[in-house]
Amino acid sequence: STFLAGRISEEIFLKTQTTSCVYDLASVQKIASDMVIKFGMGKTTGLSVLNQTDNICISETHAEQVCADILQIINEAESDARKILQQKQAIVIALAEKLKKEKTLTADEISRFFEQQNVETEK
Repeated sequence: STFLAGRISEEIFLKTQTTSCVYDLASVQKIASDMVIKFGMGKTTGLSVLNQTDNICISETHAEQVCADILQIINEAESDARKILQQKQAIVIALAEKLKKEKTLTADEISRFFEQQNVETEK
């Protein structure tokens, strides 16, 4: 979800999409692929792990299932990120306004901002 937040923020706040998220999208694709192919975390493929060194030929049906599982993980991550950003839209806008005004913010200043907004953050 984190890697998709920038792209979704562009859509929500700027009403546009740019190419600036290309590396984030590649990271999302890689993570989702690894989850399904290396770690057996696919919903339909389950514990089926494919190792590139195994030289195993898989059926077209299984390949389609792998792709569907990867896409499902990406879509769920996008949905989660979109939901969070929409729920916290006012806070994101307030932080952007503060950043415009201050020009730079330290990690401590951002933490204090979130504390003032009663937003839970990971330490």
